[in-house]
Amino acid sequence: MISARDWKVVNAVVVVFLWIFLGTIMFWSLESTWTLIDSFYFSVSSLTTVGYGDITPSSQLGKLIAALYILFGVGIVLASLGFVGKEFLSREELKIRRSYYRENKHKGDEVSSQIESVKKILRKNTKELKQQAEIIQKDEKKIKAVARKEALDKKDLDLKIKTTKKLVRKSKK
Repeated sequence: MISARDWKVVNAVVVVFLWIFLGTIMFWSLESTWTLIDSFYFSVSSLTTVGYGDITPSSQLGKLIAALYILFGVGIVLASLGFVGKEFLSREELKIRRSYYRENKHKGDEVSSQIESVKKILRKNTKELKQQAEIIQKDEKKIKAVARKEALDKKDLDLKIKTTKKLVRKSKK
């Protein structure tokens, strides 16, 4: 099915061909010495602004019609061909963009998979760190308990040492 944009392009091309056809028929009927080929050649060369000058209208009416035909026709042809060119370029740009997105989508997928891998590693490391923290907390409790006991033992030992030193001093006197 032809889209609205395609119809606009088709219409622009049809307008150009109709204008050339109109000029061909007009000049063929106005200039008695011209053939259909001569009229077509004059119409195309005039509208494309080439205008070689090898064929020109000879009648006054033919010259007037040629002037009006060229004034309006050049604008119509340029606008139509400009529209067709713009559409062609925008379609090419769209193809390039789609191609770029297709190529870079894989890169995006790669980055996404790498991000997922990093997330997995972080989750695993976080889990391991939590386990290690729990072990450390348990060990910390044990260490504190041992330290308290050792502190009591140390106090007891210090007291015994002091007492022994006092006894040794007394015995020396």
